[in-house]
Amino acid sequence: MFPNNTPETVALTYDDIIFQSRHQAYGAFALRQQYKPTLSRALWLGVGLFLL
Repeated sequence: MFPNNTPETVALTYDDIIFQSRHQAYGAFALRQQYKPTLSRALWLGVGLFLL
């Protein structure tokens, strides 16, 4: 009945929203993208060393 002329919705992450109108190439955006894997790795390494 009605044509679907609306653009597809893209799910933005919190970091994408914060850096949407800011310069992403200076480093903070990349650091925030790598924070969660780095934190997880550090946590598991700390737990492993504690158990030794």
